[in-house]
Amino acid sequence: MPEITIHTITPVHIGSGVKVFNKLDFFEDETHQAIHIADFEKIFQIVGYKNIDRWTEAVEKNQDLMPTLKASKPDVKPTDVALRSIPLMHKRALKQQDVFLQIHSGNGKAMIPGSSIKGAIRTAIFLKIIWKDEIFNNIANIFDLSKKTKSEKPQYKINDKILLEKALGEIQLNLMKFLRVGDALFEKTTLCEVNIANKKGADWQFNVKGKPNTIQQVECISANQSATCRIQVPGEIELLKHIEKQNKLTNKIKEKYPTQHLKYLDQSLFKVLNNHTLRLLENEINLIKQYDDDILESYVTQLNTLHKTIKQAGENECYLRIGFATGYLNMTGDWLEENFVNNEIKRSIRKKLRAIENEIYPKTRRFLADGTPLGFVHLRLNKNKI
Repeated sequence: MPEITIHTITPVHIGSGVKVFNKLDFFEDETHQAIHIADFEKIFQIVGYKNIDRWTEAVEKNQDLMPTLKASKPDVKPTDVALRSIPLMHKRALKQQDVFLQIHSGNGKAMIPGSSIKGAIRTAIFLKIIWKDEIFNNIANIFDLSKKTKSEKPQYKINDKILLEKALGEIQLNLMKFLRVGDALFEKTTLCEVNIANKKGADWQFNVKGKPNTIQQVECISANQSATCRIQVPGEIELLKHIEKQNKLTNKIKEKYPTQHLKYLDQSLFKVLNNHTLRLLENEINLIKQYDDDILESYVTQLNTLHKTIKQAGENECYLRIGFATGYLNMTGDWLEENFVNNEIKRSIRKKLRAIENEIYPKTRRFLADGTPLGFVHLRLNKNKI
């Protein structure tokens, strides 16, 4: 099973689903160098049964928990009750009272799950198949067209089952089922302030639901961190033997099974991934330029820099974008805007998404104060560890 080195080009956030609150779930360092995530076992050791009512009352009323701790231990410091500490990327007081945490493994290390990496790979391969396979010459055939009345305009629906089975195979034997990607564990995280730019009329603004300069505080795996993981890519013989062994494929279906697409999981995988990431960057850069605005200038500059870097990638390395703040277009692969999807279908889809015709969609972009986009990672195949 080949070993892959993963290097974070920009901060990466894969959410744990946990949001913590200041002075209850974490404590801010007085020097604004870090926040300290509360360890409730350590808190209980200090508070004890005697003051547990004061603790629960503080939680119920969203009050600062530190006075309760000091009542039992006057010299207590945030580090005394910390599960772990997260250094602040920007050394200044917190702007929000809540923080979204990065997912961690059982041993306490920040993690990019193999499923997140595999999901990005799956999207890239899916897009490659759509463009190259003759079954998608008329992609309208995989949409359902329904009409309730004669006067009603056509409403298109994507038939996901047909779409995925034609591209990747039946659910039980999906092409991607045989790609196995291990988790990558990292040592360092940082607390990032993520700006939210929304298009309001003709202008872009840092404004969320009428609240100016709203940000999100997110624990991220720091940029320039490296980890390793294992990736297992199936060969055609291995796949067909498995299929035959399980007796899940008749000869008739076997002829239709997309084994020809295995090449995208083998020798051409990294090339497919690089081309996919380059295409998404180019689409985003071109789209933003159509709606140019000063507050997006640094963001586009960073995208252009990344594009130049990826263009120089070697055959044993590739770039992906994964996780939080990577955007709807990145996660879907932005294929619904391609030329092979006719304008009538595009209009129906945009209507379903509540997108205004001839207007940018989505209308939100997230990035750091200097314009840095989140989620870019570099993968390199370690040839001597296959």
